[in-house]
Amino acid sequence: MSKQRIALLDMPIPSAPSAVLESRAVDFNGAQITVAGAPVFGISKQPAAVGEPYELAVLGSAVCETGGAFAKGAAVMSDASGRVVAAAAVAVATAAGATAVTSSAANGAIN
Repeated sequence: MSKQRIALLDMPIPSAPSAVLESRAVDFNGAQITVAGAPVFGISKQPAAVGEPYELAVLGSAVCETGGAFAKGAAVMSDASGRVVAAAAVAVATAAGATAVTSSAANGAIN
């Protein structure tokens, strides 16, 4: 089967902070994921060495390397090497409440 994806938004990363393999999960700093369950910003479209530019697929569908088989429609997450795996009972790296969220609708700022 050929590699197919539907690109809605790709994001250029001007300088890779660490080596990144193709089709791996990348964090919000542009580095390949190294902690299972870490928040994912996008999927790398090509490999990059430290300091090289590369692009991420951040919205739409992406071709990902997997760390095992999982059922269609299964919840997924990244493993410690940036591969996509089934989201079994694995602790997520971001603690509940660790990400601040502000809603202008909740504080009445929308007219």
